[in-house]
Amino acid sequence: MQNDNKQYAMKVIAKVANGKPRDINKIENEVAILAEMDHPSVARMNRFFEDEENVYIVMELCENKSMIELLKVRQRLTEDEVKSYISQLIEGLKYLHQNQIIHRDLKLGNLFVTDKMELKIGDFGLSERILYEGELKKSMSGTPNYIAPEILL
Repeated sequence: MQNDNKQYAMKVIAKVANGKPRDINKIENEVAILAEMDHPSVARMNRFFEDEENVYIVMELCENKSMIELLKVRQRLTEDEVKSYISQLIEGLKYLHQNQIIHRDLKLGNLFVTDKMELKIGDFGLSERILYEGELKKSMSGTPNYIAPEILL
């Protein structure tokens, strides 16, 4: 592997969590989805590798971290910034849906911001591929505090 002198982010997924083996199919699903993604509003995977304990996903670096971290520092965004971020989010979601991918865990902590203040959708650990028109995913998924009440019921 050649050194390109670029900095990357790395997502490290333990193969065993809380003493239980992780569902390797879910990790493989995340890597497969990321490998197909090619859109300016979706965080890009560079490569992945694994050892006996972890799977390592090398991603493009978003220097300004997540939207939640940006908001903690800045406290608020301008109206023009919000318009730009919402537009980028919509374009990214349109791309995902055109490719039959549902994210299932959209929240400020999974929206990343580059040094050029561009929004990137990231963390596809709970994402799913829709296999046919009208398919409904019935499994409970997502971050509990962000799940809609009607889903919980």
